[in-house]
Amino acid sequence: MKTKLLAFLLLSTTLFAQTPPFELFCVSDLVKVFEDGYKLPERTNSIDIFGIRGEVLSAQMVVHTLADLRDIQVIVGSLSSADLRAAIPALNISYSFVRSIPVKVNTDIARGESLLRKAPALFPDYLSDERRIALKKDRYQSIWLTIQIPKDAVPGSYSGTVKVVADKATQSVDVRLSVYPLTMPDKSNLYTTN
Repeated sequence: MKTKLLAFLLLSTTLFAQTPPFELFCVSDLVKVFEDGYKLPERTNSIDIFGIRGEVLSAQMVVHTLADLRDIQVIVGSLSSADLRAAIPALNISYSFVRSIPVKVNTDIARGESLLRKAPALFPDYLSDERRIALKKDRYQSIWLTIQIPKDAVPGSYSGTVKVVADKATQSVDVRLSVYPLTMPDKSNLYTTN
């Protein structure tokens, strides 16, 4: 009996030690991710995007903390073509933690279907310059990726990974980018005003 109990305790300790302190997944860059997971959007396991040469693309990943984390950082790498003859350099891929602001009262114009969430709440609002952050347990932290496709990029399919490292644990998501044989013009003929 003592042997079975000891084996059970060792097995459960090993399984607990292997449980990562966070989960990492992707969501559409068209949605807001609230820190408390309010109306969390549909998850995917990878980023699949497309664009043309000279275009700036965005994507969004989310870290869900399963424990308090003291040091969360993101590591981006280059995206390589299948034949490894072409690459989108890591310098063309940047990230920002999406930080929130407290909103005490909703505005009068936000009603019904246009109301994103009833206040008071923390609303995701700005892209931070922080390179490392700490988070409490059971928080959802959005990470915004920006990919600049070089004007001289070879058309085709590229792939790579983006890693999140936190308290000695690492998880990654696959990034797949399709570059079409068109180039964004230097000057836009579309005039806009705010």
